[in-house]
Amino acid sequence: MPYFESESTSIYFEEHGSGFPLLLLAPGAMNSTVEMWANATINPLALYEDAFRMIAMDQRNAGRSNGPLDATDPWGAYAEDQLALLDHLHIDQFHVMGCCIGGSFALKLIERTPERVVAAVLEQPVGIAGGNGPLYEEMWRSWGAQLADRQDLSAAAIEEFGIKMWQNEFVVSVSREFVRSCPSPLLVLPGTDQYHPAAMGREIAALAPDGQILEPWNDSQQSIQQAVVAVRHFLESHTPTAMPHDPRGALNQALSEIIDEVQDLKQARWQVAPSDLLRPALDDLFEDLKNWARLLVELDEAQGVSPLTTMPSVAGRTPPNVWPGAVTADDVRRTVREHLDRLDQHVLAALAEQTDGPARAALADVERGLAAHRRLRDL
Repeated sequence: MPYFESESTSIYFEEHGSGFPLLLLAPGAMNSTVEMWANATINPLALYEDAFRMIAMDQRNAGRSNGPLDATDPWGAYAEDQLALLDHLHIDQFHVMGCCIGGSFALKLIERTPERVVAAVLEQPVGIAGGNGPLYEEMWRSWGAQLADRQDLSAAAIEEFGIKMWQNEFVVSVSREFVRSCPSPLLVLPGTDQYHPAAMGREIAALAPDGQILEPWNDSQQSIQQAVVAVRHFLESHTPTAMPHDPRGALNQALSEIIDEVQDLKQARWQVAPSDLLRPALDDLFEDLKNWARLLVELDEAQGVSPLTTMPSVAGRTPPNVWPGAVTADDVRRTVREHLDRLDQHVLAALAEQTDGPARAALADVERGLAAHRRLRDL
């Protein structure tokens, strides 16, 4: 259950696949969560795992993510969450695919950091057209009602946030002037209903200097299959031909995963009865993870840098409550296995990047240790 903590905000995220990074900004309006991709006509999580390293997330105050409401710049606050998560994962450049409200999130991201967004796909984007403004107001007020029990949020704060977020025209998050100068290539798949007006998708594609439109794309199974291929081709055609050689970044990505696993495991151990065979195996893994973290930190410091100046340390992180309510030993096994699988991928990727002898030797030790801990799958 990976969470990213930034100040008073906790963001739930998932990673799927491998390759060039693809940030996924889900449909669902203000309840934009990973699970909402299952309702999309084109669900990248089910289609592109072989081609891209996909990062999916629950947006702030949706699903398992939470945080304060910033009424001074609502769209900017979401963009800062998304960029902070990518920084946490040591991702510089990336593609983005947004569906529904995700299209507006994506355009705001490009406005904030155009040098990092290589290309974007907007699947049935939202926007103010044909008198549909009241539909969005009804939507955000329904979302606000879900937050009514939050002790840290007042009714007035929720009202102010919702009004400020949805007060503009066009795609709400950015202006037409920005889209006219948008530097990132866009592929737009217009919607066909009041929440996702076809006219809005067409206008975005027409305004953008490097905008493409795919239409019709969802009127038949054949059209949908052709659109699935077109989206893949668009993203692959804009993917940099060679990933940058970044041995230190690969090393720190493995370190970041170790730190996350230490945090989760620190809590998980106490969810398992001392008599369970899983408990001593978790204790051994916990000690090894701490040793591996120290080892990789020492490698960085030997190169004259400290990763902990830009990466929260184990001591400095606020651990999320990833084990709420009743938890079974099987729940713990499943989560720890997921962590071990991700860490294995990061360690192998870091090994492939290293030319320094001590770094390769240290990562090889970690890989051998991971192989020994795979017996957790059988406990």
